[in-house]
Amino acid sequence: MRPRPPPRSGRVQEFPEIDRAAWVAIDDAREKLVAGQVPLLDRLFDLVR
Repeated sequence: MRPRPPPRSGRVQEFPEIDRAAWVAIDDAREKLVAGQVPLLDRLFDLVR
């Protein structure tokens, strides 16, 4: 995705698009996440449990 930058800013940034989402079990989510995201998942899980 390339959002339109402010006029005459000279900045162009690219961001990956999300192509799919799914509900998965907590253990499956841990396997799918980047290692640095797992502690956040664990903290969130503790809050909603």
